[in-house]
Amino acid sequence: MTFVHAFPRCLLFLASSYMVCLIAKGGLAFDLGPLHVQSEKVIIPGMLVWLLALLVSIKSGGKAPRESAPAQQELHPPMRVTPVRILVVVAGSASLAWLAVARGFDHPLHCDDFSLIRHALSASWKDLHAGLLTTIWGFPGSGFLRPVPDLSWFLSVRLLPVSPHWLYLENYSIHVLTSCIVGLAAARLGRSGATGLFALFLFAVFGAHVEPPMWLVCRYDLMATLFSVLAIWLFTLSLESNRPWFTVGSTLSLLAALLSKESSLAMPFALATVAVARGHEPSLLRRVGRAWSPLCALLLVLAFRLWTRGGLGGYTVWPDIEPVKLILLPLTPLAPLTWPINVAMIRDLWWGARVVVGVGLALIPYLAVHHLRTAPRRTAILPYACLLWATVPVFSVLSLSHTLDQSRYLYLPASMFSIVVACLLDFLPPRRATLLCSLIVACHFALLRMNSEPRVIAGHVQSLVYSQMPPVVKALRKGETVCVLGLPEAFRGAPLFAGGNLGKALEFAHGVPHERLYDGGLDGREVPPTIDRTFRWNSPDTLVDETRRP
Repeated sequence: MTFVHAFPRCLLFLASSYMVCLIAKGGLAFDLGPLHVQSEKVIIPGMLVWLLALLVSIKSGGKAPRESAPAQQELHPPMRVTPVRILVVVAGSASLAWLAVARGFDHPLHCDDFSLIRHALSASWKDLHAGLLTTIWGFPGSGFLRPVPDLSWFLSVRLLPVSPHWLYLENYSIHVLTSCIVGLAAARLGRSGATGLFALFLFAVFGAHVEPPMWLVCRYDLMATLFSVLAIWLFTLSLESNRPWFTVGSTLSLLAALLSKESSLAMPFALATVAVARGHEPSLLRRVGRAWSPLCALLLVLAFRLWTRGGLGGYTVWPDIEPVKLILLPLTPLAPLTWPINVAMIRDLWWGARVVVGVGLALIPYLAVHHLRTAPRRTAILPYACLLWATVPVFSVLSLSHTLDQSRYLYLPASMFSIVVACLLDFLPPRRATLLCSLIVACHFALLRMNSEPRVIAGHVQSLVYSQMPPVVKALRKGETVCVLGLPEAFRGAPLFAGGNLGKALEFAHGVPHERLYDGGLDGREVPPTIDRTFRWNSPDTLVDETRRP
């Protein structure tokens, strides 16, 4: 091995060891002997690791040999699918996801949740129809076009009890269903059913799923991901069977995804990439032509947006992105997806578990290097290309905070990343692949429980604050203007009382108007000069009336 080949591998080992130290030491700043190590975010050293992994893959060179059918069958024998096995797999993934996120279901509703439920309860069928042509009925004046989740909200509050636990259970059910479809799509994009099993369990307990199952407003992300992955699965079936109903189902699923959230606007190009990589036509032009249905669906939705919104809508911060970040676009999503860590909570994890998690996550770049060296190029690049397309619409918000705030934007990319990681194990012996699969899933399960802990604590804090609010409710019912001071805005990334959450919660629970309640100006409104009653919340369980009587 020459120096040119050995030097990048040494750098990759050092960078991976640095990431393991970051996790094992429990934070972005720590002392390592005489050295003081500090990093701004996990995403920065994480991108360095993947950059070096790409360099090692390029320096390794060599075209991967074509895999033969006997070799593939010998390495991954076909799995026997029975209804009992399907039931066991679904129940196992649902149980793991429940153990990881169910504790966060005690978190009370938050800010936008109250607005969504209030609009869903007051809306009529005419409002839904008018919202398609003018603006979304849940957010007046918004350029977003999300009628599919809006319809689900409209039906949910009328068919099921309007309670936090029922609404959280709906989000959880959508998450489990999405995990199953991710497994089906991975089995089609990978080499065997084992690939689908790994992707299913990994996505079910992915470490970055802090917000989607545990925040009602994230139903938009849940449904956009559900229909996007369903479109990919049906589209792969249509390429192999040439049956028209698979093409129709894929197109309808893609339309539902495009009408769920703007984060799925690039998924038609992911389906076009699948057509190019998996099409059986000898001509490249004919394989591209197989993607006519998703591209037509995209043009239809964009034309509808231009007609009803006067523009494309959605996220409009792309022009503010620095050119360097655009150059690093192919590597940017890999860092927060490979290391989904709430740095404010990592020290609460046992040090031995931190070491295992660090080593388990650091193995993923090495698996990528091995995959790129051994797998056929088209097979190796296809899942990653789908991940890249899923990342493009939300690229500007991928640089998350150290507490995984706004991790809901990672939900759709995480589905593609789970397929990518599952495909990395395709070219390993079955026993080794099973061992690494178990290790990576266990690491993400531990991370998801750790990352969701702030929401559990925040839920207890909110319940405690609400129990002290009878004097505030009484004053509001008398028509007085009330100001409540000392409320915490967030706890380690979990929202508490930012954005006027207290007033909307009291209005939802007791019917008092939230316009006369001010929480120290945290909701963006200026506190009027004349306040009838002033309260201060002194943790943990004391509400003091500070009103100055004349």
